[in-house]
Amino acid sequence: ALAHEQGFKGLNVTIPHKVTVAAALGKLTVQAKLVGAVNTISFVDSEADYNFVDTAGGDTLRRGKSNWHQISGHNTDVVGLARVLRAHDVQGQVVILGAGGAASAALVALEAHGCPGAIVVARQYPRAQSMLQSLLEAGLSPAFLANCSILSIEQLPHKLDLIARAGCFINASPIGQGLIELPFWLTPLLNSFGRDALILDLVYARGGRTALCQL
Repeated sequence: ALAHEQGFKGLNVTIPHKVTVAAALGKLTVQAKLVGAVNTISFVDSEADYNFVDTAGGDTLRRGKSNWHQISGHNTDVVGLARVLRAHDVQGQVVILGAGGAASAALVALEAHGCPGAIVVARQYPRAQSMLQSLLEAGLSPAFLANCSILSIEQLPHKLDLIARAGCFINASPIGQGLIELPFWLTPLLNSFGRDALILDLVYARGGRTALCQL
């Protein structure tokens, strides 16, 4: 509210606040509603062709320009990932590392792109299960989610052959964001992919490539 009063047009939201912010806003894009996480707050009328959901009333508002004078929440991770997947014509199985808001956004983007499913690698197996259940309840395709499997870190050494068939890897975890040393299991995971696999890292690094991209 203070930022709005001071003339800001919007705010960026990063971890660990994306989910909390989504629950607090009255209007979300359909993508943000599906993901259950917001990374951008807009204080201005939207001129983009967004499809909004009134989270208070559950009504879908019309597309296109309109005089909306209320705060809206967006998830640009979905849009950005969908564009990259389309540009690289990603086909077949995709591996996602993570089970938070960014991983949910990746799954929504994959479903929109037409991918048949995904392998979710998670450090916390129950959290990944909860993520998939939340996406199902939010309205993501049951057929797509039925083709999504979960692998725990402990299972990785025995499933690298399965991962090797995937053509795309998305790091949707905070790994590599700080100065903490990368986990020992990450190198064998990356080495299992083919040389032509697409590697996407949703972590951002100040002044250069992320630790994962350098690896």
